[in-house]
Order: sequence, then C-alpha cells, then structure tokens
Amino acid sequence: MSATVTESNLKQKEIEAKKNTFVAYEIGEYYYSLGDYPKSVEWYEHAVSGVPVVPLALYALGYAC
Repeated sequence: MSATVTESNLKQKEIEAKKNTFVAYEIGEYYYSLGDYPKSVEWYEHAVSGVPVVPLALYALGYAC
C-alpha cells in the first residue's frame, strides 16, 4: 500500500493518481481532512471513473455530496 498523502508528497501522488485510482481516492481523503470538500469530490470522482473503481470512493463521494 502506498504512503499516506501529505503536503510534501502531494505533487508526486497527483502524478501517481493518473495510473492508480486508489491514489486518487487517497488524495480525496487528504483534501476532505483539510475541509476542502469541492476538491475532495473532484478526486473521489476521478477514483470512481477509472479502472478499477474504488468502492470506498463511491461511498465517500455519496457522503461528501
């Protein structure tokens, strides 16, 4: 499993998220923890629109909306 998203590794994680939907979900969780809900929804949507779909991201997207 990949390391948790932090401010210092955010840019690298965004690059990884292009190929890994779970990383997109982790970025969504990071932004949600900061209270940036629109940005978290954006990343959750990315995680559910890719392959494979991340089921946790579906739940988080519904909860955030």
